[in-house]
Amino acid sequence: MKQKHLLFLLLSVLLLSSCYKQLEIEFPNSEPLIAVSCLFTKDSSFVVNVNQTSSFNDSVSHKITNATCKLFADNQFVENLTHSSDGFYTSPSNYKADYNTVYKIEISSEDLPVVSAINEIPQPVQITNLTKQDSVMFGEDGKYLHQLDITIDDPSEIDNYYEFTIFAYYKLDYSNVWWLDSTELAEIDTSYHIKTVVPQSQDIVLKNEGLLDYYPHTFPFSDELFNGQTYTLNINYLLPESTTSYNETQIYLITDYQLIVAVRSVSEDYYKYKKKLIIHQENQDSDIWNGIGDPVQMFSNIKNGYGIFAGYTTFIDTIQ
Repeated sequence: MKQKHLLFLLLSVLLLSSCYKQLEIEFPNSEPLIAVSCLFTKDSSFVVNVNQTSSFNDSVSHKITNATCKLFADNQFVENLTHSSDGFYTSPSNYKADYNTVYKIEISSEDLPVVSAINEIPQPVQITNLTKQDSVMFGEDGKYLHQLDITIDDPSEIDNYYEFTIFAYYKLDYSNVWWLDSTELAEIDTSYHIKTVVPQSQDIVLKNEGLLDYYPHTFPFSDELFNGQTYTLNINYLLPESTTSYNETQIYLITDYQLIVAVRSVSEDYYKYKKKLIIHQENQDSDIWNGIGDPVQMFSNIKNGYGIFAGYTTFIDTIQ
């Protein structure tokens, strides 16, 4: 009887494994367009990357090396950017971007539609306080969460858009690792390390952006909930994981660290583009449990094409 059951199970597996049909799906070919990427800030030269879009089944990148790339400032022609390498176009005169100027690019290439975009550099973000507190609470995994407070004095005249990135800057301390001998200690890496810190926060402004579930390494946000006010962002974070273990003894090696905090004032187009990009990048990851992420309609401010042309300015400081 057992042999009959085993034979039936084997036949069932063989039948089920053969119950599939290969489908050939033909995706329509889309018309090629110019795709542009350029983020610029004060006192920086313009660097514009120019590509051609490709079809769904085409995995080859199409760099455009023969485009005409015109730069304008307040509707006045400045110069033609010149191709340097791999589809990158730069200023031959090392022309620098500045505040209070509306910049425009206009790009043409052979039979492709001419594309254009305009944007400017927003005024610097006004940071009035920047502090950190260690071990303020336990996270869901039982590890200590630390807190970074960023106080922003937000202008009231216009809508403002921001972005922050946090880096941990640290050395690893092996002085309490008792099982290492002098030879092993001499070979220990004593250089500084720097890693991006992923924010974990219940701050209402950050929750309002709908991005916390995507664990972004850089976080765009707007002043929608604090326009014209002085507001303090409360950002919780975990330090990078760095431990060593021996015979069930585990020692946490980061005993002293600094935070490098970069806060950007960004244009509205920059903000909209970054939000979509974060969701798109997270949805690229798929597995058997979560499946494939939903497609994301990327934001673009390139007329007749795709991509981004946007300005920003950065405040950066280190907290001991």
